[in-house]
Amino acid sequence: RDIGVTGVQTCALPICHRILHNGDGVVPPHSAAGAGLEDNGPQGAPAAMSARDVLMAWRDFECSAFAGALLCPKQPFRRFLVRERHELVAGSRLGVTTAVMMRRMTAVSPYRHWHFFDGYEPGYLRAVYRGNGIPLPWGNMSLVPDPCPNWAVFRLLRDHAPDAESMPPVSQVSVMHDGTAPRLFCCHSLRTRDAAGTSHVLSVGIDLAPAFAAQGIDAPALVAGIDDACRRGGGTSALPPEAAEAIRTVGHVLNIAWVTRAADAMASQICPRSSACPRRDPCPGVASRTAGAAR
Repeated sequence: RDIGVTGVQTCALPICHRILHNGDGVVPPHSAAGAGLEDNGPQGAPAAMSARDVLMAWRDFECSAFAGALLCPKQPFRRFLVRERHELVAGSRLGVTTAVMMRRMTAVSPYRHWHFFDGYEPGYLRAVYRGNGIPLPWGNMSLVPDPCPNWAVFRLLRDHAPDAESMPPVSQVSVMHDGTAPRLFCCHSLRTRDAAGTSHVLSVGIDLAPAFAAQGIDAPALVAGIDDACRRGGGTSALPPEAAEAIRTVGHVLNIAWVTRAADAMASQICPRSSACPRRDPCPGVASRTAGAAR
């Protein structure tokens, strides 16, 4: 029977659970956000994960990857992304969700330096891909006490406006200190609802430095210039003209429209944990936590 593309997407994950694991570990559609996300211990501490929780999470990840490959075969989908310049709205033409679009583009792109997050309130990570090695703003599928509030995904999780799910995706250029050298990422994020109607935030992004280097651009000098501009601007700044032009160049080369658009956005300093905030004026609440820890 012809059930259509939407029907195939609805069935893809359960089918993959059945094929790979005989149905063991499948998440029911009515609990797409995941059971137990709100199951916290005393003082709101996240409940400990059991070995079975980890196994089920890994099986769900495997099946999600399998389902993405079933819905979006590598070569045809790669050609589609190039033609559509990686625009998320193009997914509607294939009958796939934004989550499938984001996760699958990280797998089929010839550019290897991607990341993907799927976050639920108040700060739980449901899915992650870190091909570019970006530090996690979360713990392992658990809430951390000091997430950096300047990540686009956290800003969107805090946005409870009635029309938050209808807002267009936002692009952000972010400087992060990873060890001694700053790194530069561009992400594309939006708030949406899963199959159970639960609001969550999806974010996909790339590491820009390898793309700069491939074009003969001095990536360390360029990133250091953006970092310095953000530091002088108190944490955010317009991109220096040469940096904006370099981002437009790699956006065109990679054929990713939202990278090109990000060249017109403000750059922002972010960090893996707000207790290590690099900003001249730390974010609200960071200074008080630091002072409390010192006492």
